[in-house]
Amino acid sequence: MNAGKGTDGTGLEDAGGMLTGSLEVLLRTWPEKVAAGKATSGQDSQLLTELLAAVVPSGTEQVLAAQLLAEAGSLFALLAAAGQGVEVLERQPEAVRVLLLLVREAVQRLHREAMRQRHLLSGRAQVHAYLQSVMGHEKVEQIRVLFLNDQQYLLRDEVMARGTVDQAPVYPRELVRRALQLGAAGFVLAHNHPSGNPTPSEADIVMTARIVAAAGVVGLTVWDHVIIGAGRMLSMKEEGLL
Repeated sequence: MNAGKGTDGTGLEDAGGMLTGSLEVLLRTWPEKVAAGKATSGQDSQLLTELLAAVVPSGTEQVLAAQLLAEAGSLFALLAAAGQGVEVLERQPEAVRVLLLLVREAVQRLHREAMRQRHLLSGRAQVHAYLQSVMGHEKVEQIRVLFLNDQQYLLRDEVMARGTVDQAPVYPRELVRRALQLGAAGFVLAHNHPSGNPTPSEADIVMTARIVAAAGVVGLTVWDHVIIGAGRMLSMKEEGLL
């Protein structure tokens, strides 16, 4: 047998040398969808079903996709929750969990690379989508910082602190030091509220003011502080809190 190709020319076979029925159909029809511009026209359930066809027994992918979406709520929520010990995923075969983790990582890398190619603050919707994908379903509070150069292009995206379900300590001096190390002109702060409500607490407002003051001493700009909830977000700049 030709080691580089499967019997249908795809190069993908199962252990017995034959493609599963669902995957064989998918590999035959998906290029036609792409060519016809219909690859993105389906529902979440259809796309997840087609993804699962690569790793589960033929004929089971549709039922499993429906189960996963019913428990997670949406494909976005399912991918965002991948790798975080979510019960519905913990019950699935390793191949399913790995597949979803890979898809999640690919989506996040696409967002991150797209942000590097443009003035970050001119594409707020894309920034918010990225932050929602990496933080929206975190079970503990996380503080993430997008460091920007003087042209407002992304230099580095770093998690500066992780905490409990309602608190993640961050020290203004450490944040400012890191910005200077990177040669940043400023940064966008982001943190999540595991409760799902993005309304800033009094502690959030006080912390932000301290960071702005510390950054201002050395000429750094805090362009925004975005708070991420479950499917919602709030810009402190847009709310007049920055």
